[in-house]
Amino acid sequence: MINSFFTLSLLCTFSSATLFASSYETEQNYILGMSYLNGYKGVTMETKTMPNCPYERCSDIANKDGAHTFSYAKKDYINAIKYLHKSTIDAENPKAAQELLGFLQHRLNWREPKSDGYLVLRLKEDVGIDLPTYKKYFNDAINTLVNNKICDGYVVAGDISSGAYLGSAYSKTKAKEMYRNAVSVCPKDSYSGMIARQKLKDVTDAH
Repeated sequence: MINSFFTLSLLCTFSSATLFASSYETEQNYILGMSYLNGYKGVTMETKTMPNCPYERCSDIANKDGAHTFSYAKKDYINAIKYLHKSTIDAENPKAAQELLGFLQHRLNWREPKSDGYLVLRLKEDVGIDLPTYKKYFNDAINTLVNNKICDGYVVAGDISSGAYLGSAYSKTKAKEMYRNAVSVCPKDSYSGMIARQKLKDVTDAH
């Protein structure tokens, strides 16, 4: 269910030294968000029973009734996203914004006109946010990345404007501006740099 375009932010090479500034790495809400996201804080052990177990060790955990009960560690994504978003907004922290954006991209196919109902339900259960909040957090992350002149922030901002995603209006002018900015800051030989140049050409040639 994960669209290949979701990997864009993970493949980008960040050209701005701002992203790696120690002040952002030591910002308190960022540290808290990453602690929850990486499972250093807030992990709980959950149990789940499945009549049809797809895992290799199913035979080892079979109950007398034929079902299978297993335990697993569950991360506290609710607090992870809460603190990463707070760092993104309050400190305009591009590191927090990058982590927030990457997480959100992998939860829903944000390019689809209508989001998958099951994924929206899981978003509410696992992350504690609904679809309107998802869109707000997504755009907040993009705005912080753009304000900090971060390569992939420009690219995704251009995508949003060129595709009228996340409830935004189509704007060829804004899309060109964002892709042009991406071309100027993304390393020329990087994957993101190549993508930015191609997208700028495509939106410029579009009628």
